[in-house]
Amino acid sequence: KLAGPPNDPKAVTAAMDKYFEPKVKLARVKGLINEPVCNSIITLHSFRNQIYHRGLHYEKILASISLFYFRIACDLFEKNKPRSFFYHPEQKIPHRARKYLGNKPFHEMPELYVAACQRLREASEGMSLTLIEDLTGHMENIINNTDEMISFLSQGDPKKPSRDQVIVDCQAWPFAFTEEGKRFACENQCPAKTMGGYIEWISSTYNWPHQSDPIRSWQKRLKSLKSENNHHKALEKYKHFLDQTEDLREKIDKSSTYLDRHIEEQIDRARGK
Repeated sequence: KLAGPPNDPKAVTAAMDKYFEPKVKLARVKGLINEPVCNSIITLHSFRNQIYHRGLHYEKILASISLFYFRIACDLFEKNKPRSFFYHPEQKIPHRARKYLGNKPFHEMPELYVAACQRLREASEGMSLTLIEDLTGHMENIINNTDEMISFLSQGDPKKPSRDQVIVDCQAWPFAFTEEGKRFACENQCPAKTMGGYIEWISSTYNWPHQSDPIRSWQKRLKSLKSENNHHKALEKYKHFLDQTEDLREKIDKSSTYLDRHIEEQIDRARGK
């Protein structure tokens, strides 16, 4: 629907392309959906892409986000029905659609379409939506797992680094051997002559994005999510947490894996394997 508020040519052109997000944003501009619904649809679609294309799994929240997405879709389609319907004369209605549209619905499609959306929305109300509880549980699990890995890196390393130092080291090791890291060392005249010295120097010299144990601040974000009662805002808080902590969480996970592997190698060597 392009009627309504004046069209932004760039927004319309972007929406005509193959990408999903500009289409949703145009729907918001045209008043078909509001800002919270727009953001939720984009977030939920991104989860769909991560599951389908990248193989990421959200089993613990999948039922909740699916039900939430379904209700959003029912509300949207009921309020913004198509102006016309097209079909082939020999087209057969699938059984699952026949339950809501009947066997020959085409002459009464506009009315049946709205009624079907309403009925599907009503049917979804029979299922409990535990979105906030499930998002909270998943975030809490992520925080606890990361907390355990930081403790492992602090206690399992022979040098017994502090938790703050663990966070710096997790960033320093992968950065030190990148082109940017080498350029930083060259421009700042790194005096180290050994690999260990180089890592220590860059750890203490570079301005790292994360310089302290993040768990306490993450737990505050978890508390904020637990106290939220708006599904759209809860989903937004959850998604922001995932996006903003992803890079650091991946670095902590890799460092934990490397240390665990090193410990296993030392055990095997001690056993003469």
